[in-house]
Amino acid sequence: MISILKIKSTKFEEFARKFLLNYESHHDYQNVAYRVDRILKQFSERDIKNISKGEIKEYINSLLNLNSTDKRKLGRNSKLKYLRIFTGIFELALDYNIVDKNFCYDIKFSTERRDEEKIKPFSSEEVLIL
Repeated sequence: MISILKIKSTKFEEFARKFLLNYESHHDYQNVAYRVDRILKQFSERDIKNISKGEIKEYINSLLNLNSTDKRKLGRNSKLKYLRIFTGIFELALDYNIVDKNFCYDIKFSTERRDEEKIKPFSSEEVLIL
């Protein structure tokens, strides 16, 4: 007989934990588990039905890179990794008919322009010398 998982509550944490259980076999599980734990510090006790698109975008935009010495904001690629986790969690809630729509698909982050002075390792004169 097949065992069917039942939803005990609509707390965000329950769906996040189920998401992680389904993700255990992936090669980047440790990285995803770290991000989920970081997300849960903010959203664990919240009812998943009451979390808005704006809250998720604001939360992701506020995250700092804890591995950098200057604690700067996350880059676009890192933000997208967090967004993919939210998308997976809300997709699970959608599968259980807890939410009507996965609005995470509508969240976009602008591409960041790099300062060209930062990425130029050599001046024009130095290039000619080489």
